[in-house]
Amino acid sequence: MRLTILLILTFIHLTISGQEYREKYQDYFGHSIELNKDSTFRCEWNFDLMYEWAIGKWTKSDQTIILKFIDVYDTLIKADKQDTLVLSIDEKPDRIEKEEFVSGGQHKERFNDTFRQKGNRLYIINENGRLNRSRQKGIWPQRRFPFGYKKWPTFYRKVE
Repeated sequence: MRLTILLILTFIHLTISGQEYREKYQDYFGHSIELNKDSTFRCEWNFDLMYEWAIGKWTKSDQTIILKFIDVYDTLIKADKQDTLVLSIDEKPDRIEKEEFVSGGQHKERFNDTFRQKGNRLYIINENGRLNRSRQKGIWPQRRFPFGYKKWPTFYRKVE
């Protein structure tokens, strides 16, 4: 009986630990980054009814994480003109008609591409090669505190 229970628990542990490994990070401004074990990533940004995303490959050197974005294109079919490539609204490349074409969705310029990992946080590395430890005002006006308005940190924190 004990051997059977031990085998079942071992099997359950192996199946759970064999699942896809992900690290997900979020900031205070609606950005999230999901780093997968196979060196792919997905960045997302949500605010109200707006949604933007980007995908690609990531590499890690020491504590520095570098994101390389990959564009996904749809083929826009025009009746009496040449077909053109446009950024896709989803992750599957398709052939779309003019009526289906909607701009938006994929937007890699919104996301930073170089980070430094320290503990459970990702800090943005600015163009000078230094960590961005500044704080920013939130989107909504807040009550004024004696020392000024509330400012939010710009790092990404790990989400379990």
